[in-house]
This record gives sequence, structure tokens and C-alpha cells, in this order.
Amino acid sequence: MIREVIYKDRDNAIDLQLSSDSGVADFTGVTKVELVDSLGGLETINSETNSSFFNMTTGNGILKLSLGLVVGLVTGKSHRFSIILYDPDNENGVNWGQFVAVVH
Repeated sequence: MIREVIYKDRDNAIDLQLSSDSGVADFTGVTKVELVDSLGGLETINSETNSSFFNMTTGNGILKLSLGLVVGLVTGKSHRFSIILYDPDNENGVNWGQFVAVVH
């Protein structure tokens, strides 16, 4: 599983390249991104209410996440996030996998 570091109260970003059997993710038409903390501790983070945390415009299937200002982060705690993408054809969302983030 991918491990990333979130620096609490900092502007550092995480770059995740989303891919499938057909190649890198195409964010054209994506209406919402959610990060669901399956270990608990954080409410679901989504691009509708927190658009500044998400950037899908860098190209090549890269989802850039700036999570240092997420409310509820505790230094030393880990979170296992599921990445869910929504578009008009997938109104219930598509799970693109998980990553573990450790807060520093």
C-alpha cells in the first residue's frame, strides 16, 4: 500500500497517479472526489466542500492533494484513505484504491 506524509499546518502536497488496466485516470467529467478515512478519526473529505484540498488539473492522471489544513489532523496519527471519484456515469462513485497517510 502506498504511504504518504501529511505535514500538519503546512502547504506540502501529495501527488498520486491514478491508473487502471486501461491507463491513467482521465478526470474529464469528474464531478466530485472523496477521501474516506477507513480507520476512522476524520470525516469524509470531499472536493465539493473543500475544493482547495484537491487539484486534478496537473494531467497524466495525477491527483494532487494538499491536506495539511484538514481539521482534525493529529501529529503521529495514521489515516487509511479510500479515493472515490464521481462522474455522471458513476453517481455512486468508483473506488480507485487506498493509501495510508501519516501526519507529521
